[in-house]
Amino acid sequence: MTPTYEEDKIAILTVIESFLATIKNREPYKMRQYIIPNGGGVFERPGGVIASTLSGLADRMETRIKDFSPDVLIEETIHDPVVMIDQNLAMTWAKFNFTVDGKLNHCGTNVIVLLRENESWKISGCFDNHKLPDS
Repeated sequence: MTPTYEEDKIAILTVIESFLATIKNREPYKMRQYIIPNGGGVFERPGGVIASTLSGLADRMETRIKDFSPDVLIEETIHDPVVMIDQNLAMTWAKFNFTVDGKLNHCGTNVIVLLRENESWKISGCFDNHKLPDS
């Protein structure tokens, strides 16, 4: 039976939230279960644009998490997501906050593209911009 829009929306947001939880849980190697490895990402940062595969993103997060002391809480959360679905293709547009010990470090907008693969949703593309709290 074909899932309803609401069922797909819940499944999609669960994948995204689980993907982001790997940061909070300091387990970025687990990101790989939610992605299509050769999918791509483009991320706007103050020093310029970073483009990589999604596997490369997971590798980068493994390195970046080590920059934070183990007792520091790091977390990325999304809010107000807009989910669009057409059969096996979905896109989510959501504001995000990245916090360090509860204090806003940076924020912006995530655009996450997903494909349904073997009846489960996988992230195939990630794109974001980056704003500092003062901007």
